[in-house]
Amino acid sequence: MDVAFFRSFFGGHARITPAGDNYSKDSPVIVAELNNSQAGDVFGVSKVKNGNRMVTLHLQSMVVVFYPATGKANAWLTV
Repeated sequence: MDVAFFRSFFGGHARITPAGDNYSKDSPVIVAELNNSQAGDVFGVSKVKNGNRMVTLHLQSMVVVFYPATGKANAWLTV
């Protein structure tokens, strides 16, 4: 993943830190924070609400930590 993809994928839906266009490939880390509806807009509603006949899970929030230098990201979920 590169910064352009990260910006286009999460930019219109998530709260990004650093804010606005104040991040680049030289930024050490970029964080995107999404609530349930924002994650549904990005990934699709069926991906944030699921379960089986025993339990239903709803995504509460999601934090994506992106490291531009390596092109890798970690996602943390709260259900």
